[in-house]
Amino acid sequence: MSSDDSDGREYSDKKWREKLEYECDYEFEANLGKFEATDDYWKCAGGAEESYDSWADRIFQAFSARQRQSYASKYTPKAKTTEPEKQRNNLRPEPAPSTSKQDIEKLREKRKRAKNLEMYKKLFESQDEIGVGDIPFENLKPGEILDIMLQDIVDAEVIKRTIREELRRWHPDKFKQKLGGRVKEGMLDRVMDKVKTIAQALTSFAK
Repeated sequence: MSSDDSDGREYSDKKWREKLEYECDYEFEANLGKFEATDDYWKCAGGAEESYDSWADRIFQAFSARQRQSYASKYTPKAKTTEPEKQRNNLRPEPAPSTSKQDIEKLREKRKRAKNLEMYKKLFESQDEIGVGDIPFENLKPGEILDIMLQDIVDAEVIKRTIREELRRWHPDKFKQKLGGRVKEGMLDRVMDKVKTIAQALTSFAK
């Protein structure tokens, strides 16, 4: 066997072991994380520490309150109008249909959410190298980030568990430990700055 063939097989075996190790770690974190000891802590500003479960409960409560408020404002019934008011309303011109500018803005927002969701999945589900531009959620508000992370989830317990997993996933130390080896050379500090911004956005949502 030539040295080239030997080197190629060794490289292939190494990549396979790395992938297998990553998959095992991910399975443990995603499926068995809820059985870990509850003294796993998130260090807050000022040096205080709070458990992931506690943070997840607070974020869940804030998220649920926001959802209820949004639902209430959207579906609050309108006050009944009197007959004279109806007659005056009939004399008013019909409101203009939604402008194309508004439609374009809605489409732009939809595409932005889809792009961030794609980046988010690629970051944690692939073995590609990570650059600064591969970190999602740039310039998004905390609520928008949570909406993407929790989209299509309706069960309260699943939402709470997902929030807890996201807090662990975006904790700077754990992110660096898990994915730091995939970050492109010379980009680690800038990547971690963006990770810290996302972590702060998540924790600030419950303040």
